[in-house]
Amino acid sequence: MVSIKLSDPSRGFCGGALISNQYVLTAAHCFWEDGERIEKVGDIAVTVGAHYLRATEPEARDHEVAEIRIPRNFTKASNGFDIAVLKLKTKVKFSRRVRPICLPPDNSADDYAGQVAMVSGWGHTVQGGVDSPVLMEVPVLVWKNKDCYNSYMNTTTITSNMLCAGYRKGRRDSCHNDSGGPLMLRSNRTGRWVLIGVVSWGEGCAQPNYPGVYTRLSEYIKWIRKLITQSTRLLSTLSTVPDTAITTAPTTNTTTSHHVNITTITTTTDNPNDWWNSQPLTEICGRESNLNRVVGGRETRNGAHPWMVVIKRKGSSNWFCGGTLISNQYVLTAAHCFWEDGKLTEKAGNIAVTVGAHDLRATEPEARDNEVEAIGIPNDYTSSLHGLDIAVLKLKTRVKFSGRVRPICLPRHNSTDDYAGRVAMLAGWGLTKYPGTVSPVLQELSVHVLGYQKCDAIWNDYDFKLKSDMICTGGYKAGGKGVCRGDSGGPVMLKSKSTNRWVQIGVVSWGPKNCTKAGLPDVNTRVSEHINWICKQIY
Repeated sequence: MVSIKLSDPSRGFCGGALISNQYVLTAAHCFWEDGERIEKVGDIAVTVGAHYLRATEPEARDHEVAEIRIPRNFTKASNGFDIAVLKLKTKVKFSRRVRPICLPPDNSADDYAGQVAMVSGWGHTVQGGVDSPVLMEVPVLVWKNKDCYNSYMNTTTITSNMLCAGYRKGRRDSCHNDSGGPLMLRSNRTGRWVLIGVVSWGEGCAQPNYPGVYTRLSEYIKWIRKLITQSTRLLSTLSTVPDTAITTAPTTNTTTSHHVNITTITTTTDNPNDWWNSQPLTEICGRESNLNRVVGGRETRNGAHPWMVVIKRKGSSNWFCGGTLISNQYVLTAAHCFWEDGKLTEKAGNIAVTVGAHDLRATEPEARDNEVEAIGIPNDYTSSLHGLDIAVLKLKTRVKFSGRVRPICLPRHNSTDDYAGRVAMLAGWGLTKYPGTVSPVLQELSVHVLGYQKCDAIWNDYDFKLKSDMICTGGYKAGGKGVCRGDSGGPVMLKSKSTNRWVQIGVVSWGPKNCTKAGLPDVNTRVSEHINWICKQIY
């Protein structure tokens, strides 16, 4: 994703997508109106690597534009041909946060109808509203062009170089200042994102029976190829890689797949020692930011888990545990973070809790340190191996909730559900491998919940007896996935199918010394066993 700053702030801005280390794909109407160009090349800046536009982010960089290319037949967005290619003056350096998206094959026969695509941008969150400072995304259902034509037949004509996506009831859509941004489908086989459309126009935003209209990208691959090969002598050939299966999430509970090809632009690199910049785009296009995480996981989307907190010593940038907000003044975490050999190892006055954080290296607008007033630990707690490994921290001042700071839900007291076989989510800033270093950005990892008896039998072979308030995750035969040092106190979460809310079922407690030993599961505190105790701490 890129953000395109225009010369006139009153006109807003546009989105776009990197398709190589020097080219950006966006919409023509961002630069052209009433038959003439309204933006000069020298007045435009393209920001890459950004997420929160109001923050100073380490990898966000502005790039000047060398050229703007628009189809000769373009007049206005609703007449089609609404696509533009920007050539940057300098090449972008790829990294885990800056990468190109894959393109579809030329003149693909696939109309993508019935598939759920993703659209993203920093535009208005409601019609007539204001822009979002953080990058937003929303799933939208791709329509058949015939159905889209019928919806718009009284206003304009839907052509073959357009693509429509949205819902009959409205509610989800791109909006003002999302123009030029990507409409994407993801491969379930490779995990790659493929650009199928460019945000173009629509009847308002999220209006019933009026889907958003996008430029159908497969109709313009030859045009894009021609522009790029004309602009440089070094580079650039387009290659088709038949390795992507697009997975959709239709409105039913089933999932369907569809096979397409990927078209990518292969470029040279100025820095062959840099892995990202020494690979062909066929290798890196469309990949999410997914370095090794929580051990075997991935980096979370910024703000994906707004209840996550970091626990550290006041005045220090080094953290030692994670936790979760369960109200505007209370944090749930693990007792062993503060207790050892029968006594407290940390005093409340020496601890700070950071809320609203994602990248602990960056200065983030909503990240705030909060002092701790009290630490609550069960009276019978001795060590994590003996159970009761849970703690409640009371903050001195109440946290202000926002889009980035919010509490997680808790399960019912003494729930009989053992969650066995369910896929839960872990999150934390702990080691990404053992031995290794902690992660500066929040990580997440999907793991299976093991049944109590199965987990107990495994640990019995190592002379450990599980307690009734323990719940296990992972334990994969191949190893390589699990929590590690620094993740203690963090959550084990499940997403409710009925409410779509995250519920915390466990608190990270203990596990294998080397973090991800093959066959050995991680052990967590079962939250449902302690709901009454938690309530007593709060009330």
